[in-house]
Amino acid sequence: MIWQRFLERVDAAPNRTAVVWRGTGFSFASLAGMVEALAAEIPGAGVPEGDLGRPRRVLIRQSDPLAILLGVLAAWRTGKTPVILRESASDAKVGELTSLLRPDLLLTTPLTVERLRPATVPGSATLATTPRREALAISTSGSTGDPKVVVLPAEAVLLNADTIASRLRFTTADRIVVNTPLTYMYGLMGGAVAGLLAGAEVHLFPPTTPWPIIQSHIRRQRIGVVQGPPSLLSLFAAFWNGEPFPDVRLVTTGGEAVRERLVSGLAAAFPNADRRILYGMTEAGPRIADDDLDAAGVIAGMVGRPYPHLCWRIDPTDAVGLPPGAGRLALAGPSMFLGYLQANERFVGIDDEGFFRSSDLVSVDGEGRLHFHGRVDRLFKSGGKLVNPTEIEAVLGRHPLVRQVVCRGKPHDLLGWIVIAEVVPEGPFPDAEATLRRHCEDHLEAQAVPREIRLIDRLPVSASGKADLGAASPGV
Repeated sequence: MIWQRFLERVDAAPNRTAVVWRGTGFSFASLAGMVEALAAEIPGAGVPEGDLGRPRRVLIRQSDPLAILLGVLAAWRTGKTPVILRESASDAKVGELTSLLRPDLLLTTPLTVERLRPATVPGSATLATTPRREALAISTSGSTGDPKVVVLPAEAVLLNADTIASRLRFTTADRIVVNTPLTYMYGLMGGAVAGLLAGAEVHLFPPTTPWPIIQSHIRRQRIGVVQGPPSLLSLFAAFWNGEPFPDVRLVTTGGEAVRERLVSGLAAAFPNADRRILYGMTEAGPRIADDDLDAAGVIAGMVGRPYPHLCWRIDPTDAVGLPPGAGRLALAGPSMFLGYLQANERFVGIDDEGFFRSSDLVSVDGEGRLHFHGRVDRLFKSGGKLVNPTEIEAVLGRHPLVRQVVCRGKPHDLLGWIVIAEVVPEGPFPDAEATLRRHCEDHLEAQAVPREIRLIDRLPVSASGKADLGAASPGV
């Protein structure tokens, strides 16, 4: 089902460049041939079910984006489910997942592209997949929480790819930079898969590629689409030499708080580009809403209008610091996941009405746009009262001397937890901690005022490019 869609692109323009990797372009036909060579090494090609109807799976533990993409396409070519493992997965975690998933193949050996070069005539998948059959799984813990295996059906993969391409107006003339890891939905579905199925040219980069190299590539290759979460684009701005990128037509960001100064910075770097804010989650594979990015929307936490194919509701919550009508976002629809995979091929996470009750706290305005107010799983109690770190971050982020900020809870013998704020300042300024504490006292309840405010040079950033909420700076 998904492989056939890719073959349509191969048939339409076999010699057009599909992927650029380490300075080498691979055509759609060449990419398909490499996938065929890898698929030939996967046992049981075309056998839809194993013992007791168990789905057939391929575990992919790779770090290079091209290797991940080839593994995903090869699994689809053979009618199996690709399971993406995070690059940080330990051997013990891989063992647990192998026991749970019982894959036909664990793809861990680094792929040598030259070994896959001999192109063969691409064939159709031997398995005729059905829309609700599982088609993609990613091991994820999101920003917080224990690792879970999120499983999407084929219908969701295609609908998400088509929706992303349509909303962002991907065309066969587009060149798309994908420098977020393909072990995350943002990079895999939001960039690589959506781009390829739209017939665009996808440019991949090795992990930790220095920003000056990526920026030079964007300028030299006349890239049209740049995507990345705010933390990643803030790093982009930090290494920018001030010369605009006139060929970029679209810049997208989302997944965490967007500051007004980032919006103005993107406008300066990409003067001819549309700028859009994206919102979603891995369970939605990965998008549920988007909208134009402007300063007013940023300040209000606006994350866009939900896509029309989704059903959604806002469930009440006792979280603090929320406007009237705000609560937990619940979602249902054909682009949502099947659930979190459990033992004995069971799925959990979808209620009896078909809704996924997310941890996201949102409200909706009079124009039908969602506004993000934080996550339930980031809340903690200090002195018996709930604290919302996102609310504190928003208050500190509005101070003109704050460039970036993240708040955490720190264990405390009497209060349970106290608030720690880590701030990246715009520059040196006197009495910074006292100034920011007074600012918080003017806008927050007493339990939410940070007990410690630490000035740091840079926020810890995860492999996905987001602020790493699980990694503490020295001394935390």
